[in-house]
Amino acid sequence: VLGYFRKERGSSFFNAAIAILYLTLPTVSTTIFRTFPCEDFDDETYMLRADYSISCLDNNRPLWVLYGWFMVLVFPVGVPLLFLSLLSNKRSRLMSKDRAEDEGLHSIAFLWEPYATNYWFMEIIETLRRL
Repeated sequence: VLGYFRKERGSSFFNAAIAILYLTLPTVSTTIFRTFPCEDFDDETYMLRADYSISCLDNNRPLWVLYGWFMVLVFPVGVPLLFLSLLSNKRSRLMSKDRAEDEGLHSIAFLWEPYATNYWFMEIIETLRRL
């Protein structure tokens, strides 16, 4: 009995985490991409466009840029790949005519429900387009 409740609780946490990733992906990705562009000024300063109090000539800038590229791999690249993995692992079930009744697919319904069965992957393309 305890194993059943642990599995159910873990499953609901996973489902919530996937939904939160989906909802926060555009905002977090935008914030990550704001790590890179700098702007030249007439007084020969070179400042981060997102925050003019941060100099792009600072000695720590290369570390922040490296961290930014790592986060690009984690969020704007990694999250859509995670979604694609979740969908492709259930591809045959997603292409079924009765996929709406498949309880195993309900947790990721927001990724496939608006699309026809042959286009189960379209939310990934749409997510990448929005980034």
